[in-house]
Amino acid sequence: MLWHDITDTPHTTVSPFSVCLSLYRTYTYTYTYTPRILMLDAYTNTTPHHTILYNTPYHTQIGNSEPSCRIGIAGDLPANVKTAKQVIRDLCQYHHHEITHPGFVHQEVNVPTEFFHCVIGTRGSEIKHIRGNYKVEVYMPSNESWCTTDNVLCVGKSNDVEKAINYIKLLMERDTELREQKYSDEHFGDDAEGW
Repeated sequence: MLWHDITDTPHTTVSPFSVCLSLYRTYTYTYTYTPRILMLDAYTNTTPHHTILYNTPYHTQIGNSEPSCRIGIAGDLPANVKTAKQVIRDLCQYHHHEITHPGFVHQEVNVPTEFFHCVIGTRGSEIKHIRGNYKVEVYMPSNESWCTTDNVLCVGKSNDVEKAINYIKLLMERDTELREQKYSDEHFGDDAEGW
């Protein structure tokens, strides 16, 4: 996870998510959602299934929660609270927002379920290749309640996302060609003369 320095003192660093929540103090609004913010848990060095951040006066803590919970957002201006809500929604739905991930974009790719194995690869080899070579995150659709799309989602810099999408389309084309070769009768020869 990337940490950004937001103060003039060189030793104070906080996450961009806590920056978003620490700007708001006075008004309290309640928003219910199913959190899906994956981060490395600082205490167990694992990625929990449902992780939320909650803000304390001194630092941001990471903790596990139930799949559905209520989160209160407090702020000095209602516009700031609306911005915080939108940031949380975008993080849950698209896995990025301009405040937390500057310069990132997302694009969806329509990948039918019969081609999921092409995108994932053996033991995740293809999806690891896409993430490593193109510097993007690839999110596969699932039946979980937080997943709002049936398409594969690519998140990263604009030109990297385009390259990753082209590679995903290439993988699907290769698999289609292999299926056609496997089930075609051309390699058996001409059947005009009979047996």
